[in-house]
Amino acid sequence: MTVSLASLQKITTLKNRITQQATWEYAQSKRKLDDEYDKLYTMVDQHDVAHQEMHRATEQKISTDQLHAWILFMNAQNRLMRQQAEVIAKQKVDCEDKHEALQDRFLDEQMWTKLQERRRLEVRAHQDKLAQEALDEAAAVLRRRKGR
Repeated sequence: MTVSLASLQKITTLKNRITQQATWEYAQSKRKLDDEYDKLYTMVDQHDVAHQEMHRATEQKISTDQLHAWILFMNAQNRLMRQQAEVIAKQKVDCEDKHEALQDRFLDEQMWTKLQERRRLEVRAHQDKLAQEALDEAAAVLRRRKGR
């Protein structure tokens, strides 16, 4: 079964759009991953500042209640950072999945593009053959006319 050149052009256009969609989805996933990393970096910076403040406070002989509050706060920050690391890990998996899907879509598009080009060359070769046959026929008719 031979697929027409017009059909192949439509398929190739569709495959290109699918690849563009996969590219967009991957870019969105990558941006979200970057945003999640930024959140973690901000948390780490805040944790470092709080840690320094806690050390300064302990040098000033704070009460055990205040120290306990600092420890609870620091533990809460650590828990949030671990949760953010889990969010990042999940987003990394999503990003990798989107990248793999993009690669698959790109390879599929390339296959259809090559098939379209091959079909285009076949059509051109067939048209050239028909044109040459028409020229040969015309030349044969002219020779016969001159030979009369």
